[in-house]
Amino acid sequence: MFYDGYAYHRTTFEQTYRCYPSSFIDKPQIESGDKIIMPPSALDRLASLHIDYPMLFELRNTSTDSVSHCGVLEFIAEEGVIYMPYWMMQNLLLQEGDIVRVRNVTLPKGTYVKLQPHTTDFLDIANPKAILETALRNYSCLTVGDSIMVPYNNKKYFIDILEAKPSNGISIIETDCEVDFAPPLDYKEPERPVVPASAKGQAKAKEVPVAEAEPKFNPFTGSGRRLDGRPLSYEPQPIAANSNGQSHSLASSSGSEKAKQQTQGKLVFGSNVDRSTKETTKVGAGKERKQEEEAEKKDKFNAFSDQTSDIHWFTLCRKPNGQQFSGTASDHRLVHIPSLPPMPIQGSYVGIGSNIFVMGGFCNWKITSSVSLIDCRTHTAQTLPDMPKAVAISVTELIDRKIYVIGGSDTLSPLKSPSRSMMVYDTDTEMWELRARPDWEAGKRWFSSVVIGGKIYMRTYYNSFVYDPNEDSCDRDEVLHSKEWSSSCVIDDVLYYYDVRGNCLRAYDPKQRSWGVVKGFEGLLPEACKWSKTVSCTGGNLVLFLQKTEETEIWSAEIAVERREGGEIWGKVEWCSVVLDGNFHIMDCVAVEL
Repeated sequence: MFYDGYAYHRTTFEQTYRCYPSSFIDKPQIESGDKIIMPPSALDRLASLHIDYPMLFELRNTSTDSVSHCGVLEFIAEEGVIYMPYWMMQNLLLQEGDIVRVRNVTLPKGTYVKLQPHTTDFLDIANPKAILETALRNYSCLTVGDSIMVPYNNKKYFIDILEAKPSNGISIIETDCEVDFAPPLDYKEPERPVVPASAKGQAKAKEVPVAEAEPKFNPFTGSGRRLDGRPLSYEPQPIAANSNGQSHSLASSSGSEKAKQQTQGKLVFGSNVDRSTKETTKVGAGKERKQEEEAEKKDKFNAFSDQTSDIHWFTLCRKPNGQQFSGTASDHRLVHIPSLPPMPIQGSYVGIGSNIFVMGGFCNWKITSSVSLIDCRTHTAQTLPDMPKAVAISVTELIDRKIYVIGGSDTLSPLKSPSRSMMVYDTDTEMWELRARPDWEAGKRWFSSVVIGGKIYMRTYYNSFVYDPNEDSCDRDEVLHSKEWSSSCVIDDVLYYYDVRGNCLRAYDPKQRSWGVVKGFEGLLPEACKWSKTVSCTGGNLVLFLQKTEETEIWSAEIAVERREGGEIWGKVEWCSVVLDGNFHIMDCVAVEL
């Protein structure tokens, strides 16, 4: 349950808003920076406070406690709404219409930042320093854990913020900031040639004793450092050179070797100071791994524990309180099901018969691999075998009694570590299969999907794709992506979704590869709405849920669709009414058979 609310303080601006991507306001330029668009009332309040300039804000997803920082571009949004870059919504695990808390902050000027590109393509740019400097002019601040987007030459590069000084959130306005690069996420160390054992024996036989060699330079002396900067729990033993001048060490490379790998490793911008090479040593691996396993076991999600969320179950009921159906609008209500446990945030849902499978998601800000089965006849729940890996914000579809869990996020940052894997659950054998998909694009996160003709149609913010399980192929569909389809459903192999910007019901025919507008009920919603969800139901109809811009109630309508001569699709409204009072937001809709 979510409510809008005000929390004003004497010298602090703090406000909750519903967030929407830049595409809702036709401001695509904000995608190339970190600035948001706020309502005019925010400017009035900020002007009355003694705040520091430039205006910087902390953005917090109250559901997952994810935090980022941003600037502000304009104050032209509707009241109670902010518009923000979509990549920022992904960092904060936000969907269209979700609640975000905005608070003004003062960030220190940055002196150092360490970045990690998602792909090696970024390092192949002729002058990455100039490109980065140009792109960062559109940014006000950087936050550790975020993934920013750098556009160049009609391509989008995603870069993680690994480290920042002097704090996790820094201002980069009018400051000299040193920049380092870590190896890209898809970087692989070159394989070293393996010397056959026979060759080693021959070389050993040819060794000739040599007199004591002169002392040679040892590059591995001095104290070691852990990757996290903490001191080692022991002092490394001195490394002795052998008779032929070679030394043996656990270190992966020397300082000279790292210098040769400059393009894959560190790049320094805006500084002439040489930074000393840091040697890394693996310490107490067994002990640390054991501690990690214990922590994972402790944080594992239990669907029936007291670790609850704000997500609850409702059912669309036409006969509330045992009353007979009269055909009036009052018969249609969303009724809360108190016997079902709350579900993890950003989980995935798929219906099979009278059951709903719930896959992954976030619980207490931790990603879970748990699977729950909801029996919609008895309103009970049970746990099933865990997924092979923990993911959230994935797309889940059913084909031939197999559940496909595709993509998602491995970490709290969807852009930082999007999963390049697909998990398949056989509902007959109750067995999981993990399939790696290294060919999928880095930084890709699916957020909407449907099944048409045995194929999965998936959409990211930048592309739409069609995955064929039989061919194990994934092809791009530019015509499908020409519309911002989401929260959609399928009837007779046609995709339907309600366009909240165009205030119309759109249909996509994959056979003709064309979009159209469903006709016949243009007067259903004369005013705009905040969000919408569609789900197909029995009888070839679809049910539409939405919330009007100036209202808090949730409306619903059942629409019958048919294709007429000439190929036009017409719709007829069977009923339309308010089904739930209060400022709620529907996260997902699933149709089941009862």
